[in-house]
Amino acid sequence: MNFKLQLVACPPDGDEPAIEDVSAWTREDLSLASVGLTLAESKALLQRIQQKVIAQQVATHFQAQQPAGLRKKGS
Repeated sequence: MNFKLQLVACPPDGDEPAIEDVSAWTREDLSLASVGLTLAESKALLQRIQQKVIAQQVATHFQAQQPAGLRKKGS
C-alpha cells in the first residue's frame, strides 16, 4: 500500500493554496507489526511538517513586509 502526505497552505486573502509534498512511503507487509508509523517515522514526519510550515510562515511574513510595489505579482 502506498501513502502520500501533502501539506496545503491556504492563504487568508483567497489566493491559490500552496501544496507541498511532505512524505511518501510504502507498506509492503500488511501485518500487525507494520500497521501505522514507527516512532522514528513519526518523528521524522513531524520534523518535515514543521520545516515546511515554518518556511511557509516566514515567506508569508517577509512578503507582507515588502512595499506594495516590490511584491510579486498576485501578492
